[in-house]
Amino acid sequence: MKAMTENFDKLKFDKSLFWKNEPKNWCIKNNSLTIEPDAKIDYWQKTYYGFQVMNAPSLVKERRNVFSIEIEVAFDSKNKYDQAGLLVYINDEFWI
Repeated sequence: MKAMTENFDKLKFDKSLFWKNEPKNWCIKNNSLTIEPDAKIDYWQKTYYGFQVMNAPSLVKERRNVFSIEIEVAFDSKNKYDQAGLLVYINDEFWI
């Protein structure tokens, strides 16, 4: 699986989408985005242990007004703490 940005045009994906921490391996197939993430990636800030990292891949769309979104997430967890979902990101200090 290799990055195939040309698929955004083929599937008429919104051209305002962009990667924050683009993964090395991803593809779009049958109208689904599949990401094969690297090891030891995450979004964590200012934990009790002082651990800070902001290197997980996210496909981003900038929004400035009120909006709603509907997503469907499915993933095949292989390791403890594997996660997938929706990121609401303001900056490296404010996100959920």
